[in-house]
Amino acid sequence: KKASQEISHWGLIDRVSVHLYDGNPAHIPGDSYDYVFTKSVLVLIPDFDPFLADLAERIKAGGELLSAENLPLGTWLHDSKRFIYNILFKRRLHWVAFERKGVNVHFLRAFDRHFSSVTIYRRLGLVAAIRAIK
Repeated sequence: KKASQEISHWGLIDRVSVHLYDGNPAHIPGDSYDYVFTKSVLVLIPDFDPFLADLAERIKAGGELLSAENLPLGTWLHDSKRFIYNILFKRRLHWVAFERKGVNVHFLRAFDRHFSSVTIYRRLGLVAAIRAIK
């Protein structure tokens, strides 16, 4: 809903579409996208390489996959996030989002197999912005 409101606000209704799906790229409507954007979901996909291959097939030649993903957290940062969450929400944390998953060498090699150009940006050792061009 928020994404649709932003698209409307910027007058892009006729140029941008938003699709929610169940995590299977085969269920994404259409088959020819200029841009695909994801945030903090790719690192959680168990069979990433086949998923990325399916997703890449849905992107036009010259199209881009833009993704913001977490880097693996060190023990100190991981424990700090759990501590802050526990204080803010006054409950013990058992949430998968704080597991030490993140962008690693195997993850990046999958991008290289399915895209002609891959650029990675790292900020503060926490987030990787990935721009993959088909």
